[in-house]
Amino acid sequence: MKYPQQLEFCFEDAVINTTKDKYIAIPEIISEESPKNNQQFEIFAEKLQTNPLIKKVSVKNIGKKIEINIKYYKGKGKTYWAFPSLLDANSEEFEIIKGIFAQNYIHSSLSKPLIKKYLISRPCHWKLNWTPEGKYYHLENYFNELNHKYFMGKLNNKIYWSKRNFSSNKRKNICRFCLGFFCKGCFQIFISPLLDSIKIPNMILEVIVYHEMVHAYLFNEFTSCDKSHGKEFKELYSQHPYVKEVEKILKTHGIYKVLKKEATQKNS
Repeated sequence: MKYPQQLEFCFEDAVINTTKDKYIAIPEIISEESPKNNQQFEIFAEKLQTNPLIKKVSVKNIGKKIEINIKYYKGKGKTYWAFPSLLDANSEEFEIIKGIFAQNYIHSSLSKPLIKKYLISRPCHWKLNWTPEGKYYHLENYFNELNHKYFMGKLNNKIYWSKRNFSSNKRKNICRFCLGFFCKGCFQIFISPLLDSIKIPNMILEVIVYHEMVHAYLFNEFTSCDKSHGKEFKELYSQHPYVKEVEKILKTHGIYKVLKKEATQKNS
């Protein structure tokens, strides 16, 4: 059976769902600090466990971050990463943080600034062995040039070729390729390795990298946006001169065949 061709940019949800709200100032992100000690872990865990939904909490160092493992009375347990400075959050911040970890509804105007401040995220375990350098294209070269030209050098996100298998999958009679995404959990940009091919024009790669950088910029600058590809996104995205041309190319059967072949080779 033949399926209509559709190529996509994907955009993952944030750790906490955002809602429409006025924009508020983003606090300065705290730099990564030295790991904390076991006594601080125990105190933090005991305070979190005062929430009636949380059964048990364990905390440990992982490099310059901490890992927080939470077991709930109902449902599956979850793991989070954060800056160690999270353990020093004041009482007002902690009540919001406790609600975040308990999976309570917390309005984005309260939760999102703290998620950014302490870099609270879900582990990206499936995105291991990251590298920006591909066989044909080096992603950092594109990122640095675009960052200087369109974002005044404000972005400090990392960008990598994802090691995830980006095979096409058939859903609702549409063959989809995820070409790139900005992960709100770890604040990093991932590009499909299907694009690391001599058959892919660098213009296409540049626009896809730019697409994900726009997502990263809007996430950094604003508390919430109406939609992932809403008004703010479209205004900034349209500034790149190759956007319309690349979008036309991505709708052609030729580029679809190239990506499908690359997917077959990389997944074999």
